[in-house]
This record gives sequence, C-alpha cells and structure tokens, in this order.
Amino acid sequence: MIDCAAKAMEMKEEWYHMRCLGIDPENPPKSCWSCTDDCRSISGKTEKREK
Repeated sequence: MIDCAAKAMEMKEEWYHMRCLGIDPENPPKSCWSCTDDCRSISGKTEKREK
C-alpha cells in the first residue's frame, strides 16, 4: 500500500494498492508520492503520478 504525501500532510491519509496504480511493489517510489497534480502542488513535489 502507498499513501498520498499531500493528504498525509493534511491528516487525511488515503491508502492505495500499488498494483492498482501500476506501481511495482518490489520497486516503490524512492521519494514522496502524490495521487494527483493538485496534491502534488500542495505538497510541493514535482514527481509525476505513475500509472
């Protein structure tokens, strides 16, 4: 499972199955992950969402 960095910052954590998002659980993102462009702008991250 993976959580959205921006939602975690707002204490509204939402968890996602990595396989459902097309993320290999054996090779998870090395940095914070954000579920949408809006969340990415909130958290200040530039990493794109993987599908």
